[in-house]
Amino acid sequence: MAYRGTNIVAILPLVRQRWLGLDTLRFMGIPVARFSDLLIDADAGEPVVQALRAKIGALRADIIDAPLVRQDSAFVRVGFDQDAAVLSRLDAPFCVLADRIGDDGPGPAYSAKIRSNYRRRVRNLAGPGELLMRQYQAGPEAAGLAHAAVVMKKAWLEREKIGAPTLFDPRFEAFFARMAGDQEALASINVSTLERDERPIGIDLSFDHKGHCFGHVIATDACAEKDGAGSVLVHHVFATAKARGNTVFELLTPASEHKMRHADGVTKVRDLVIPLSVKGRIACQALLVHGLPAAKSLLRRFPASLTRAIASRTGY
Repeated sequence: MAYRGTNIVAILPLVRQRWLGLDTLRFMGIPVARFSDLLIDADAGEPVVQALRAKIGALRADIIDAPLVRQDSAFVRVGFDQDAAVLSRLDAPFCVLADRIGDDGPGPAYSAKIRSNYRRRVRNLAGPGELLMRQYQAGPEAAGLAHAAVVMKKAWLEREKIGAPTLFDPRFEAFFARMAGDQEALASINVSTLERDERPIGIDLSFDHKGHCFGHVIATDACAEKDGAGSVLVHHVFATAKARGNTVFELLTPASEHKMRHADGVTKVRDLVIPLSVKGRIACQALLVHGLPAAKSLLRRFPASLTRAIASRTGY
Protein backbone atom coordinates (compact mmCIF):
# COMPACT_ATOMS: atom_id res chain seq x y z
CA MET A 1 0.00 0.00 0.00
CA ALA A 2 0.97 3.65 -0.47
CA TYR A 3 -0.37 6.51 1.64
CA ARG A 4 -0.89 10.24 1.36
CA GLY A 5 -1.03 11.30 4.96
CA THR A 6 -3.40 8.80 6.56
CA ASN A 7 -5.26 8.04 3.32
CA ILE A 8 -4.55 4.96 1.20
CA VAL A 9 -3.93 6.13 -2.38
CA ALA A 10 -2.64 2.90 -3.97
CA ILE A 11 -2.85 -0.84 -3.39
CA LEU A 12 -0.77 -3.45 -5.19
CA PRO A 13 -2.42 -6.72 -4.06
CA LEU A 14 0.44 -9.24 -4.11
CA VAL A 15 1.07 -12.45 -2.19
CA ARG A 16 4.44 -14.16 -1.80
CA GLN A 17 4.86 -17.78 -2.95
CA ARG A 18 7.54 -20.25 -4.00
CA TRP A 19 6.97 -21.20 -7.63
CA LEU A 20 9.31 -23.26 -9.84
CA GLY A 21 12.09 -22.61 -7.33
CA LEU A 22 11.59 -18.82 -7.49
CA ASP A 23 10.56 -16.42 -4.76
CA THR A 24 7.48 -15.10 -6.54
CA LEU A 25 5.04 -12.24 -6.00
CA ARG A 26 1.64 -13.13 -7.43
CA PHE A 27 -1.59 -11.19 -7.62
CA MET A 28 -4.31 -11.96 -5.11
CA GLY A 29 -7.55 -13.31 -6.48
CA ILE A 30 -6.30 -16.45 -8.22
CA PRO A 31 -8.16 -18.44 -9.47
CA VAL A 32 -11.11 -16.03 -9.70
CA ALA A 33 -9.48 -12.79 -10.92
CA ARG A 34 -9.43 -12.47 -14.70
CA PHE A 35 -6.86 -9.65 -14.86
CA SER A 36 -3.78 -8.51 -12.93
CA ASP A 37 -3.89 -4.87 -11.86
CA LEU A 38 -3.30 -2.41 -9.05
CA LEU A 39 -5.64 0.14 -7.47
CA ILE A 40 -4.42 3.74 -7.56
CA ASP A 41 -5.99 7.19 -7.26
CA ALA A 42 -6.34 8.97 -10.57
CA ASP A 43 -4.37 11.95 -9.24
CA ALA A 44 -1.59 9.88 -7.63
CA GLY A 45 1.75 11.16 -8.89
CA GLU A 46 5.19 9.68 -9.46
CA PRO A 47 6.11 9.72 -5.72
CA VAL A 48 3.29 7.25 -5.07
CA VAL A 49 4.51 4.95 -7.85
CA GLN A 50 8.07 5.14 -6.52
CA ALA A 51 6.83 4.32 -3.02
CA LEU A 52 5.21 1.15 -4.37
CA ARG A 53 8.39 0.22 -6.23
CA ALA A 54 10.40 0.68 -3.04
CA LYS A 55 8.04 -1.60 -1.10
CA ILE A 56 8.37 -4.27 -3.79
CA GLY A 57 12.16 -3.98 -3.76
CA ALA A 58 12.23 -4.39 0.01
CA LEU A 59 10.57 -7.79 -0.34
CA ARG A 60 13.65 -9.15 -2.19
CA ALA A 61 11.64 -11.46 -4.43
CA ASP A 62 12.85 -12.91 -7.75
CA ILE A 63 9.88 -12.13 -10.00
CA ILE A 64 6.38 -10.71 -10.20
CA ASP A 65 4.04 -13.13 -11.97
CA ALA A 66 1.42 -10.95 -13.71
CA PRO A 67 -0.92 -12.95 -15.95
CA LEU A 68 -3.57 -11.24 -18.08
CA VAL A 69 -2.46 -7.61 -17.87
CA ARG A 70 -4.78 -5.42 -19.93
CA GLN A 71 -3.27 -2.66 -22.06
CA ASP A 72 -5.74 -0.19 -20.49
CA SER A 73 -4.85 -1.19 -16.91
CA ALA A 74 -3.43 1.06 -14.21
CA PHE A 75 -0.52 -1.40 -14.00
CA VAL A 76 0.51 -0.40 -17.54
CA ARG A 77 -0.43 3.27 -17.14
CA VAL A 78 2.06 3.77 -14.30
CA GLY A 79 4.79 1.77 -16.06
CA PHE A 80 4.96 -1.38 -13.97
CA ASP A 81 5.17 -3.42 -17.18
CA GLN A 82 8.57 -1.94 -18.06
CA ASP A 83 11.32 -4.58 -18.42
CA ALA A 84 8.69 -7.34 -18.29
CA ALA A 85 9.11 -10.60 -20.15
CA VAL A 86 6.06 -11.36 -22.30
CA LEU A 87 4.92 -14.97 -22.04
CA SER A 88 1.90 -14.66 -24.31
CA ARG A 89 -0.33 -12.13 -26.06
CA LEU A 90 -4.11 -12.38 -26.09
CA ASP A 91 -7.17 -10.38 -27.11
CA ALA A 92 -10.13 -9.59 -24.85
CA PRO A 93 -13.19 -8.83 -27.01
CA PHE A 94 -15.77 -6.23 -25.99
CA CYS A 95 -19.01 -4.92 -27.45
CA VAL A 96 -20.70 -1.53 -27.30
CA LEU A 97 -24.19 -2.20 -26.02
CA ALA A 98 -26.02 0.68 -27.71
CA ASP A 99 -26.36 -1.09 -31.06
CA ARG A 100 -26.44 -4.63 -29.68
CA ILE A 101 -29.86 -4.30 -28.04
CA GLY A 102 -33.18 -3.97 -29.87
CA ASP A 103 -36.76 -3.76 -28.69
CA ASP A 104 -37.27 -7.52 -28.80
CA GLY A 105 -33.78 -9.00 -29.01
CA PRO A 106 -30.63 -8.28 -31.05
CA GLY A 107 -30.15 -4.69 -32.19
CA PRO A 108 -29.10 -3.07 -35.48
CA ALA A 109 -25.48 -4.25 -35.12
CA TYR A 110 -26.75 -7.68 -36.19
CA SER A 111 -28.01 -8.74 -39.61
CA ALA A 112 -31.68 -9.35 -40.34
CA LYS A 113 -30.90 -13.07 -40.55
CA ILE A 114 -29.40 -13.13 -37.04
CA ARG A 115 -32.39 -11.23 -35.63
CA SER A 116 -34.75 -13.68 -37.30
CA ASN A 117 -32.75 -16.66 -36.00
CA TYR A 118 -32.98 -15.23 -32.50
CA ARG A 119 -36.80 -15.17 -32.61
CA ARG A 120 -36.86 -18.72 -33.99
CA ARG A 121 -34.56 -19.94 -31.24
CA VAL A 122 -36.74 -18.36 -28.57
CA ARG A 123 -39.76 -20.23 -29.97
CA ASN A 124 -37.85 -23.52 -30.19
CA LEU A 125 -36.52 -23.21 -26.65
CA ALA A 126 -39.96 -22.51 -25.26
CA GLY A 127 -41.53 -25.49 -27.07
CA PRO A 128 -44.89 -26.32 -25.54
CA GLY A 129 -43.85 -24.70 -22.26
CA GLU A 130 -42.84 -21.19 -21.19
CA LEU A 131 -39.41 -19.57 -21.57
CA LEU A 132 -38.53 -16.97 -18.94
CA MET A 133 -35.59 -14.55 -18.96
CA ARG A 134 -34.86 -13.46 -15.40
CA GLN A 135 -32.41 -11.66 -13.12
CA TYR A 136 -31.83 -12.53 -9.48
CA GLN A 137 -30.86 -10.35 -6.54
CA ALA A 138 -28.22 -11.59 -4.10
CA GLY A 139 -29.53 -14.25 -1.74
CA PRO A 140 -29.86 -18.01 -1.26
CA GLU A 141 -31.60 -18.54 -4.62
CA ALA A 142 -28.89 -16.63 -6.49
CA ALA A 143 -26.20 -18.60 -4.64
CA GLY A 144 -27.74 -21.87 -5.78
CA LEU A 145 -27.86 -20.62 -9.37
CA ALA A 146 -24.20 -19.55 -9.24
CA HIS A 147 -23.28 -23.04 -8.09
CA ALA A 148 -25.41 -24.52 -10.91
CA ALA A 149 -23.73 -22.23 -13.49
CA VAL A 150 -20.25 -23.51 -12.63
CA VAL A 151 -21.49 -27.12 -12.66
CA MET A 152 -23.02 -26.54 -16.13
CA LYS A 153 -19.82 -24.92 -17.38
CA LYS A 154 -17.65 -27.76 -16.12
CA ALA A 155 -19.94 -30.30 -17.79
CA TRP A 156 -19.56 -28.43 -21.09
CA LEU A 157 -15.78 -28.35 -20.70
CA GLU A 158 -15.75 -32.08 -20.08
CA ARG A 159 -17.84 -32.69 -23.20
CA GLU A 160 -15.50 -30.51 -25.26
CA LYS A 161 -12.38 -32.10 -23.65
CA ILE A 162 -11.06 -28.68 -22.55
CA GLY A 163 -8.74 -28.53 -19.52
CA ALA A 164 -9.56 -25.09 -18.01
CA PRO A 165 -7.94 -25.73 -14.59
CA THR A 166 -9.32 -22.46 -13.21
CA LEU A 167 -12.94 -23.58 -13.55
CA PHE A 168 -12.22 -26.88 -11.83
CA ASP A 169 -10.49 -25.26 -8.85
CA PRO A 170 -13.01 -25.62 -5.96
CA ARG A 171 -12.24 -22.03 -4.88
CA PHE A 172 -13.73 -20.73 -8.14
CA GLU A 173 -17.16 -22.24 -7.53
CA ALA A 174 -17.08 -21.35 -3.83
CA PHE A 175 -16.31 -17.69 -4.57
CA PHE A 176 -19.16 -17.17 -7.01
CA ALA A 177 -21.69 -18.97 -4.82
CA ARG A 178 -20.61 -16.90 -1.81
CA MET A 179 -20.76 -13.61 -3.74
CA ALA A 180 -24.18 -14.40 -5.20
CA GLY A 181 -25.52 -15.21 -1.75
CA ASP A 182 -24.05 -12.18 0.07
CA GLN A 183 -26.74 -9.52 0.35
CA GLU A 184 -24.34 -7.19 2.21
CA ALA A 185 -21.48 -7.29 -0.33
CA LEU A 186 -20.14 -3.96 -1.60
CA ALA A 187 -19.71 -5.45 -5.09
CA SER A 188 -22.61 -7.61 -6.19
CA ILE A 189 -22.71 -10.29 -8.83
CA ASN A 190 -25.39 -10.28 -11.53
CA VAL A 191 -27.15 -13.61 -12.01
CA SER A 192 -29.17 -13.86 -15.24
CA THR A 193 -31.06 -16.97 -16.35
CA LEU A 194 -33.03 -18.62 -19.11
CA GLU A 195 -35.66 -20.83 -17.54
CA ARG A 196 -37.92 -23.37 -19.21
CA ASP A 197 -40.80 -24.69 -17.15
CA GLU A 198 -39.19 -23.03 -14.08
CA ARG A 199 -35.90 -24.90 -14.56
CA PRO A 200 -32.71 -23.01 -15.52
CA ILE A 201 -31.33 -24.04 -18.91
CA GLY A 202 -28.82 -21.16 -19.11
CA ILE A 203 -27.10 -19.06 -16.46
CA ASP A 204 -24.73 -16.06 -16.66
CA LEU A 205 -22.58 -14.59 -13.87
CA SER A 206 -21.20 -11.09 -14.40
CA PHE A 207 -20.02 -7.97 -12.54
CA ASP A 208 -20.58 -4.26 -13.22
CA HIS A 209 -17.85 -1.63 -12.85
CA LYS A 210 -17.94 1.99 -14.03
CA GLY A 211 -20.24 1.39 -16.98
CA HIS A 212 -18.59 -1.88 -18.03
CA CYS A 213 -20.14 -5.28 -17.43
CA PHE A 214 -17.65 -8.15 -17.18
CA GLY A 215 -19.01 -11.57 -18.15
CA HIS A 216 -17.24 -14.23 -16.09
CA VAL A 217 -19.32 -17.41 -16.54
CA ILE A 218 -21.93 -18.19 -19.19
CA ALA A 219 -23.24 -21.74 -19.26
CA THR A 220 -26.08 -23.70 -20.79
CA ASP A 221 -27.62 -27.08 -20.09
CA ALA A 222 -26.73 -29.79 -22.59
CA CYS A 223 -30.40 -30.42 -23.31
CA ALA A 224 -30.83 -26.87 -24.66
CA GLU A 225 -27.55 -26.32 -26.52
CA LYS A 226 -28.78 -27.56 -29.89
CA ASP A 227 -31.70 -25.13 -29.75
CA GLY A 228 -29.37 -22.13 -29.37
CA ALA A 229 -29.75 -21.44 -25.66
CA GLY A 230 -26.27 -19.89 -25.52
CA SER A 231 -27.07 -17.29 -28.18
CA VAL A 232 -30.41 -16.36 -26.60
CA LEU A 233 -28.78 -16.07 -23.18
CA VAL A 234 -26.07 -13.74 -24.53
CA HIS A 235 -28.67 -11.30 -25.87
CA HIS A 236 -30.63 -11.46 -22.60
CA VAL A 237 -27.45 -10.69 -20.66
CA PHE A 238 -26.60 -7.77 -22.97
CA ALA A 239 -30.10 -6.33 -22.47
CA THR A 240 -29.98 -6.59 -18.67
CA ALA A 241 -26.45 -5.11 -18.58
CA LYS A 242 -27.62 -2.11 -20.60
CA ALA A 243 -30.71 -1.72 -18.40
CA ARG A 244 -28.42 -1.41 -15.36
CA GLY A 245 -26.64 1.54 -17.01
CA ASN A 246 -23.66 -0.17 -18.62
CA THR A 247 -22.41 0.96 -22.02
CA VAL A 248 -19.80 -1.77 -22.71
CA PHE A 249 -19.87 -5.52 -22.20
CA GLU A 250 -16.46 -7.13 -21.66
CA LEU A 251 -16.35 -10.64 -23.13
CA LEU A 252 -12.87 -11.33 -21.69
CA THR A 253 -10.16 -13.63 -23.00
CA PRO A 254 -9.82 -15.74 -25.04
CA ALA A 255 -11.10 -14.21 -28.28
CA SER A 256 -12.97 -17.32 -29.37
CA GLU A 257 -15.07 -17.39 -32.51
CA HIS A 258 -18.42 -17.26 -30.73
CA LYS A 259 -17.32 -14.15 -28.78
CA MET A 260 -16.04 -12.36 -31.87
CA ARG A 261 -19.51 -12.59 -33.43
CA HIS A 262 -20.56 -9.97 -30.88
CA ALA A 263 -17.34 -7.95 -30.66
CA ASP A 264 -16.89 -4.30 -31.62
CA GLY A 265 -13.19 -4.39 -30.75
CA VAL A 266 -10.57 -6.04 -28.57
CA THR A 267 -8.35 -4.96 -25.70
CA LYS A 268 -4.77 -6.24 -25.89
CA VAL A 269 -3.80 -8.49 -22.99
CA ARG A 270 -0.40 -9.95 -22.08
CA ASP A 271 0.89 -12.55 -19.64
CA LEU A 272 3.91 -10.86 -18.03
CA VAL A 273 6.75 -11.78 -15.70
CA ILE A 274 8.75 -8.92 -14.19
CA PRO A 275 12.26 -9.90 -13.01
CA LEU A 276 13.36 -8.40 -9.69
CA SER A 277 16.71 -10.15 -9.17
CA VAL A 278 19.57 -11.66 -11.15
CA LYS A 279 18.07 -15.10 -10.56
CA GLY A 280 14.71 -13.78 -11.76
CA ARG A 281 16.21 -12.35 -14.96
CA ILE A 282 17.95 -15.63 -15.77
CA ALA A 283 14.76 -17.59 -15.10
CA CYS A 284 12.70 -15.26 -17.29
CA GLN A 285 14.91 -15.85 -20.30
CA ALA A 286 15.96 -19.46 -19.83
CA LEU A 287 12.80 -20.97 -18.37
CA LEU A 288 9.72 -18.80 -18.57
CA VAL A 289 9.88 -17.04 -21.93
CA HIS A 290 10.89 -20.13 -23.90
CA GLY A 291 10.27 -23.18 -21.76
CA LEU A 292 6.91 -22.42 -20.16
CA PRO A 293 4.95 -21.56 -23.33
CA ALA A 294 6.34 -24.70 -24.99
CA ALA A 295 5.31 -26.79 -21.98
CA LYS A 296 1.80 -25.30 -22.00
CA SER A 297 1.48 -25.99 -25.73
CA LEU A 298 2.49 -29.60 -25.12
CA LEU A 299 0.01 -29.94 -22.25
CA ARG A 300 -2.87 -29.06 -24.57
CA ARG A 301 -2.29 -32.40 -26.30
CA PHE A 302 -2.82 -34.31 -23.07
CA PRO A 303 -6.21 -35.42 -21.70
CA ALA A 304 -8.06 -32.56 -20.00
CA SER A 305 -8.05 -34.30 -16.61
CA LEU A 306 -4.25 -34.69 -16.74
CA THR A 307 -3.81 -31.05 -17.77
CA ARG A 308 -5.84 -29.93 -14.75
CA ALA A 309 -3.90 -32.21 -12.39
CA ILE A 310 -0.52 -30.87 -13.59
CA ALA A 311 -1.72 -27.25 -13.39
CA SER A 312 -2.92 -27.73 -9.81
CA ARG A 313 0.48 -29.10 -8.77
CA THR A 314 2.61 -26.51 -10.57
CA GLY A 315 0.41 -23.49 -9.83
CA TYR A 316 0.16 -22.40 -13.46
